[in-house]
Amino acid sequence: MSEINKHANTLSNSRNGVVLFVFIVITVFLIVISGFRPVGFDNDSLAYQSAVSSILDGQYDIKEPTFILLAWLDGFVFNNNIAILFITYALIAITIKMVAIYKYSQVPLMSLVIYLCMYFTLHDLTQIRVGAAAAFFLLAIPDLTERKVKPYLIKISIACAFHFSCIILFPLILFSNKRLNIKIYFLMPFFALAAVLLVQNMDAMLIYFFSYFPGPLGTKAIGYINNLNLGRFDNVNVFSKFSLCVFSFFIIYAVALIKYRKPPKEDVIYFKIMSVMLVIFYVFSSVPVLASRTFELFGVSLILSLPSLTLKIKQKYFMGCVFIVWAIIYFCVVNVKLLNFEVL
Repeated sequence: MSEINKHANTLSNSRNGVVLFVFIVITVFLIVISGFRPVGFDNDSLAYQSAVSSILDGQYDIKEPTFILLAWLDGFVFNNNIAILFITYALIAITIKMVAIYKYSQVPLMSLVIYLCMYFTLHDLTQIRVGAAAAFFLLAIPDLTERKVKPYLIKISIACAFHFSCIILFPLILFSNKRLNIKIYFLMPFFALAAVLLVQNMDAMLIYFFSYFPGPLGTKAIGYINNLNLGRFDNVNVFSKFSLCVFSFFIIYAVALIKYRKPPKEDVIYFKIMSVMLVIFYVFSSVPVLASRTFELFGVSLILSLPSLTLKIKQKYFMGCVFIVWAIIYFCVVNVKLLNFEVL
């Protein structure tokens, strides 16, 4: 056991001047790429350019207050220069994520690779509003592990100002960082998946659930369900390669934590988030947009949880390599398709 702790300390004690310099250089590089990318390089930039013009004309297709504010500033201060909007979002999202990774990850360089492969393209080049919101969630996760209620609620409130979907993150504050009934949290995704496969169509239940959501949140969610029934969205695959991989990591995490009479508080929170992440994905699976968006949002926690899981495995170096290779494959198979290199 002491040998395992020795290797864990070696991996974890990876914050030094060189690593800090690497983080600073990569942060600047990523902000430049995201901020000065040509419109059309990603799937959403044209839509954002159109949304800014619409807001300046008094039409608010995007209702998040931070986007409206930044769109007004971009239009009236910078003469509708979309690059300014991109740079602003990049400065907020990328800087916060890199700070959170460097400060809170148990293996910062591994977390950096996971972030670059899984979320930089998706969030900080494409879904920039979600990217900024996810940055505040990543920064708030340590507040859950330390039971800092007020700081967590403040950060998630700011995240909601960037993207309303983050309202789903508020209930996480109910998680205890001390008690972990592994059996219950382990079985929750299995029961959720079984229920979805048996019921098949959960639209009526979800419409009833979202009818209690405030204002545009409930309306938009119900709209997604109705649009799905009209054939405007493809069905989500609950057995997709990505969800199956996360489910496998979840099982490995459960096995790794069984040996602890009292698991580390970080792992208690990470494991609970992973469990709820899978449950919500299965329950929302009949509404593809909601299922994928919530799964990706909760999945930001993988940036911190996978390195922590690696340190709980005896063959930690092998496990770390597995996670890194998986992230790289994910980037090549999924995220590269989000980019249009023809505009370069």
